[in-house]
Amino acid sequence: MKPDTQSALRIDDTYLRIMCEVLEEHGIDSRDVLARAGLPRRLPDRETTTSAETSIAFRRAFAAATDRRRELWSLVAGRLALRTSNPYGLATRTARDIESVVRILEHGDLHLGLVSVIPLRGAAGRLVGVEFDVTAAPPDLRAYEEVVSVTAHIRGWDSIWAGTFPYRRMELPVSLPLDAINRQNQAGIGRASGRPRLHWYPDISTRPLPGANEYLHRQHLRELTTLISEVRRSKGIRDRIVDRLRAAGGATCTVGQLAIEFGTSTRSLQRALAGQGLSFRALQESVKRELATSRLRGTTKPIAEIALDLGYSSPTSFSDAFSNWFGQSPSEYRAATRV
Repeated sequence: MKPDTQSALRIDDTYLRIMCEVLEEHGIDSRDVLARAGLPRRLPDRETTTSAETSIAFRRAFAAATDRRRELWSLVAGRLALRTSNPYGLATRTARDIESVVRILEHGDLHLGLVSVIPLRGAAGRLVGVEFDVTAAPPDLRAYEEVVSVTAHIRGWDSIWAGTFPYRRMELPVSLPLDAINRQNQAGIGRASGRPRLHWYPDISTRPLPGANEYLHRQHLRELTTLISEVRRSKGIRDRIVDRLRAAGGATCTVGQLAIEFGTSTRSLQRALAGQGLSFRALQESVKRELATSRLRGTTKPIAEIALDLGYSSPTSFSDAFSNWFGQSPSEYRAATRV
């Protein structure tokens, strides 16, 4: 995922929920890890969307909390691979061959990882493997991202292949346990001294895949291409609105007020947002959640004053909204994040 995509992309919170599940199942309090990432100590009961940047912040907290239990990293990756149902995942699962899959991995830019997939080519430019480049990830997150990305790709490609994918050689991250990828007894496995790599014979790249469906693949590719284009186009209008809402007094702005400031009509502004799958109300609520948590966590302002700043008629209405978002009151959140 490229940095400019991170700032514009909103995704469902499946990744966060999987990490919380794994923590709780293995005796680690997910509420503490959420708090360390600067998030409320509980995710909303209903599934919501979150920014890619928020997802990355929680990954960093998760990686730090589980550094001595790195087997949990590949467990997260395995579950994530099973739940991939967005256009990106669907496009790879209906692709004609591995060459097509790698092309999507190389250029898709909507997968959640911070690892670049680089094709390895042999004689006559034939695809013979892939390499994983983790240099775009923050240094303290690279080991985690490497394990999760390599595990998810191996598990995902086994699914695409409808069996154990026939690698010729595997150069794996040191922290990746072999039982996580069902390769305990396979020959040709080593530990990477540099970038992890997966190698296969050239004819594997063009062999038809069991799930290949040209019609569905074209559909999912169109959806993926459209989604990427919309994310990039929406960044301008979305960022202008979010920046204005974050500014002093901005959280109380109406869509009509912003339309006037931007030199357009309310209807045109709403239509531009709707065309990108966004709404002013959703953006405003997202900013209010962000401002509420940051001010409760990082300032000593009275809750009543924060409520007024965010446009609530009373502390009670602010408390009700906060409880609906996060399952705890503003005072409970403030106390928890200062422990």
